[in-house]
Amino acid sequence: MTTIGRIVSVIGARPQFVKASAVSRALRMCPGVRDVLLHTGQHYDENMSSIFFAEMDIPTHDCNIGVGSGLHEAQTGMMLEKIEEILVAECPDRVVVYGDTNSTLAGALAPRRFTYLWLMTKQDCGLSIAECQKKSIG
Repeated sequence: MTTIGRIVSVIGARPQFVKASAVSRALRMCPGVRDVLLHTGQHYDENMSSIFFAEMDIPTHDCNIGVGSGLHEAQTGMMLEKIEEILVAECPDRVVVYGDTNSTLAGALAPRRFTYLWLMTKQDCGLSIAECQKKSIG
């Protein structure tokens, strides 16, 4: 069986925080797994970001690129550039992206040179880590 190793989970908007709360906690309990939470800053105010980390007991993000508001193209482009820089520094074995936001798009495009990309969709809710591994694309 393939080991999972170092994972970078790209999050940035409210729906991703909800999904990441369960996935990140599960990953952090697996021996030999390091889950790095990368927050794009797409949602950044108290009611759209911080409150979810506090109330859902989401581990504090390891890095926040803080893109904030902006035009769709500019926001996604800035995310793509910053996410790629972090992926080069972290050198993950897997990259996890969730849903259908600007953060998802940038997070899915950035890891072109890494082994696996997990795209967690609404249909993936409830899958075990082993089942997700089978659905990995690369």
